[in-house]
Amino acid sequence: MKRVRLIGMMLGTCALAFSSVAEPLHGARASVAADSRSVAASSGVAAVQLGKSARLDTVSFATSAIGCAGGHGLILCTRNGGKRWRTSWTSAGQVSQLQFVDAQHVWALLSDRLLESSDGGMHWQRSQDTVRLSSIDFPSAQVGWGVKTNGRLVTTTDGGNSFTAEHTPFTVRAVSFLDSRHGWVYQADGHIASTDDAGRTWSTGGAIGAGASWTSGDAQLTFVTTMRGWLLLTLGSGCMSMMPYLLYYTGDGGVQWHRRFTGPGACAGGIYPIEAPVVPGYPGNLSAFPSGRALFSVVSPADLMLHVVSTHDAGRHWTQRTPTARKIAGVTLAMAFVSATHGWLVTGDAGATSVGRIIHTTDGGRTWRTQVLIH
Repeated sequence: MKRVRLIGMMLGTCALAFSSVAEPLHGARASVAADSRSVAASSGVAAVQLGKSARLDTVSFATSAIGCAGGHGLILCTRNGGKRWRTSWTSAGQVSQLQFVDAQHVWALLSDRLLESSDGGMHWQRSQDTVRLSSIDFPSAQVGWGVKTNGRLVTTTDGGNSFTAEHTPFTVRAVSFLDSRHGWVYQADGHIASTDDAGRTWSTGGAIGAGASWTSGDAQLTFVTTMRGWLLLTLGSGCMSMMPYLLYYTGDGGVQWHRRFTGPGACAGGIYPIEAPVVPGYPGNLSAFPSGRALFSVVSPADLMLHVVSTHDAGRHWTQRTPTARKIAGVTLAMAFVSATHGWLVTGDAGATSVGRIIHTTDGGRTWRTQVLIH
């Protein structure tokens, strides 16, 4: 299953900023000592005392048992589906993305480096180079791709030990590789380009008809088969508890794109028509499967509710659910489903009792249970 990278936006944050990376990038790895602290959730909710400055921003699972969550200054990992979480990394820095390739290999993206684990997140190694990327996508344990803030594409073939710049004729906003050969990029001009030879040559496909207003903001791209793919666009700014966003789907490898979901924005004016299902709020991220099933998260600060919408037919029909029995004064920062039934959500709270939580579902989002509460 291919998971879309997260946007990770707080209510007051409207866009992500990253510094550029020098090229090529080389260097050895240094091991990072693991923290032996762990918290159990088997007999209730595990409480973690981390302080008000700590928060979780991203989550990724390889199987229904093995996964990690990360954020400001920490990474928590589990090997039993969240019954027990272990703090496997603590340091200064922001973990903006986690990605499992298999049950053993997982990458964590910080603002200036990559962390890599070959034992499911229990221990980490880091690059000594200054690797400043806005996003990563690793289709295998050795081959990976990254996007720089200036839109340049970089790649590694040695498991992240070194990166080389790809000299593409276009500026990249998002990248998705299905395997080491087949990949797609969303260009700054709104077109999709694809490759079937590991990036040696690219073919420009269909265009996204979002309009010039959507050339800024964030973009998430994921392909789950060579034909089926999803693209989430955000305008990059919002107000009155709304962030404008558009969700597109392709069933022909990126030649034609169909709008499947719309997020209205009070400050957006008339920049796009409302012609798809609508849930106002701040978008999180998408978990998608080859079958056409996908789940999408939205937080609505106006009513303090967190919503998960799902589809079983590639976005033609949607079901909306509220995954918690109580209101959440915060945002959804990440979502990861490993199957149609098993998934995790990382949320942030703005209340006095906690600054975040990890919640889990085993029935496709019908019911949810808090596993970790961060204070």
